[in-house]
Amino acid sequence: MKQEDSEFISERLINNIRKYIELRMEYYRLDILEKMARATSFIISVLIVSLVLLFAFIFINIAIAFMLSDWLGSLRKGFGIFAVFYCVMAIFVVIFRKKLIQALIFNGAVENILYNSDSTDNPKKDA
Repeated sequence: MKQEDSEFISERLINNIRKYIELRMEYYRLDILEKMARATSFIISVLIVSLVLLFAFIFINIAIAFMLSDWLGSLRKGFGIFAVFYCVMAIFVVIFRKKLIQALIFNGAVENILYNSDSTDNPKKDA
């Protein structure tokens, strides 16, 4: 009788451990899916906002270039000043891309994915 009880208890324990492992695996799978969904929605929203801002930026720059052209009396001079300005900006972006752009984007994306949850284990909420 004692051996049957111990076998029954050990069988229940093994079944409980299996169930626990299955539930933990399901939890981590759902956690990964949630983080992937959050990352995807973040990327899509950033792309949409960036696209709208890009169009606004382009039209504002064209308007400013036309205003400069009127002020300078030549379309070439107005648009040429903008072309030189953006060439200089492109050089600075290429030189400082790792320090400024890549670090900001990487840190922002990682922070958004890892620390923007409503869970209680969020280390940013305590700070």
